[in-house]
Amino acid sequence: MTGKHRDKKAIILVLLVLVVGLIAGCGTGISNKAEHLYVSKGVLNLDEVKWNDSPIIKLDGEWEFHWQKIIGPAEFASKLEELTHYLQVPGLWNNAVINGEKLPPEGYGTFRLVINSSNVQTGIALKMPAVYSAYKLWWNGELVIDNGEIGTSRELVRATREPGVISLPIQQNENQLVLQVANFEYYRGGLNKSIYFGSKELLLKERNFTVIRDMFLAGAVFVTGLFYLGLYFLRKSEKVALYFAIICMFFVLRSLLINEVVISILISDFDWAIGNRLEAAFSYLGVPIIFVFFSELFHGVINQRFKKLWQWSLPLLALFVLTAPHKVYDNLLLIYFIPLVLSGIYVYCCIVKAALLKIQGAFPLSITGLIFLVSGINDILLNYGVVKTYNIFTYGLVLLIISKGYILLRGYVQAFAQIEKLAEENKSMYMNIRALNDNLEKTVNDRTQELLAANEKLKCLSTLDGLTGIPNRRVFEEVMGQEKELAPKNSTHLAVIMLDIDFFKEFNDLYGHLNGDDCIKKVAQALYAYALENGAFAARYGGEEFVLILQGKNQEAVAAFAEQLRQRIEGLCIPHSLSEVSKYVTISLGVCWVTDKNETSIKKVLDEADKALYQAKQKGRNRICAVGLYPKTPDS
Repeated sequence: MTGKHRDKKAIILVLLVLVVGLIAGCGTGISNKAEHLYVSKGVLNLDEVKWNDSPIIKLDGEWEFHWQKIIGPAEFASKLEELTHYLQVPGLWNNAVINGEKLPPEGYGTFRLVINSSNVQTGIALKMPAVYSAYKLWWNGELVIDNGEIGTSRELVRATREPGVISLPIQQNENQLVLQVANFEYYRGGLNKSIYFGSKELLLKERNFTVIRDMFLAGAVFVTGLFYLGLYFLRKSEKVALYFAIICMFFVLRSLLINEVVISILISDFDWAIGNRLEAAFSYLGVPIIFVFFSELFHGVINQRFKKLWQWSLPLLALFVLTAPHKVYDNLLLIYFIPLVLSGIYVYCCIVKAALLKIQGAFPLSITGLIFLVSGINDILLNYGVVKTYNIFTYGLVLLIISKGYILLRGYVQAFAQIEKLAEENKSMYMNIRALNDNLEKTVNDRTQELLAANEKLKCLSTLDGLTGIPNRRVFEEVMGQEKELAPKNSTHLAVIMLDIDFFKEFNDLYGHLNGDDCIKKVAQALYAYALENGAFAARYGGEEFVLILQGKNQEAVAAFAEQLRQRIEGLCIPHSLSEVSKYVTISLGVCWVTDKNETSIKKVLDEADKALYQAKQKGRNRICAVGLYPKTPDS
């Protein structure tokens, strides 16, 4: 199966997961079942509601609102002469304007809603979302729930966020709902989510479903994170596994703090001073770690200065979240979203570039990454009241984790499959050797011939480079040691050429090790064939470095030979988009030409050739630098 087909398979998988997640998360949600009645001027009429159908009603619309006043239910009769304002719910009061002035996020106020219903129904409840940041709820003059402690100053308010379902004794005709809210902690004030009214059974069912869903997702991602954390400890060089595990743990933490705030169920009297910092940690630390993860994954495409910038900033950001007052890091979050969004756009563009370069795993991530980026921007705008959509960032993050986890796992499975293949080959080789041993009692002559053939094969393998199939460094050293016997009797000229593939590390980083090996093989075969054509000897010296020996050629012939070799390698037209000297793979050559090899040590020749190669690289690469060694004169 080709890499392209595997990527299509991955895309189908993640899209199916997304569809299933959206159906599970939204299809059964009460927002799809809620009747869209509208509160007008602080009044909602439910006379036409068919209670036998167990409806759910959103209490959205214009609520009566009194800014900087904590008003009790009994006091509203005496407040009728005061100017009444109306505030859109759901909606943050810091987006509202009263008497020509925009309200700040910090402050307090009282919401009031009158619900008229002549058709009384039992089993009615109210589902309250998390409110910023403490509130008391009164129903028909009775306090039914308080969340935190409200007051008129920061010292008197204790912030908390614990959504819940409250049973309501509904009465004939008029019902009064009074909501007192105080906020001195968050950059948002009021309600940014709908309040639901209706069947207690359905509201509890939906709440329980949301809790189970969030805990299931958190548990699944937590196990996934532990798995990749274990992989990192087994193989410390796999930093992508470590970053991915950290991302999973941040997701688990976030899952406990959103929607039904599962952490308040797991831990009674949870300290929201800690909860606020944990929530901020995801934005200040979790998202940058995602950037570092992708920078490590596509290090050949994403600028590594970008990666180092976020890596160096992580300790400072962690210290800031741990020590700064809540008001400081909460208010700065809006400004901090700007570099986060810009960095997210940059990373996504790099992923698209990697997909165009056909780097493994980039194509499916270009799809899931777009969903993740759009969902993040959507939730930022939603939380600040700019748009009125739905919270979908969780789905984008889950999709990204699933798709990237699948791609990482697929890479490990492919590596394991390669190991299995090698094991099968070793087993086959072992069985062949065993078969030979079983025939040990054949005639001495046959056995001797087999052993001779086997020895010849082993000798051949020991002299050839395993990757390229040309002579290896061991053979080269033997040839250099015997070059006096191999040289023409009437010549003392000797030339050694050392060459290196230009910008090979960048080639490996961009195209991968498999393409890097293929590049080395093509270069090796080309220079070996050219050496044979010209009576020279060629060998792989190590890595992407090669060496050639020429006997009995003068300096001009050696220079012409080296230039033709340089042109032939560039003429292979192996693409190299990160090369600074050509759009194709090129080589740099260092030449040492000796006029009297009998007077020059082998080490000296190699050292001089290596120095010449270094000069060729320093002067810009894709060129030849030569040096000559001449015999000493009596006067020298």
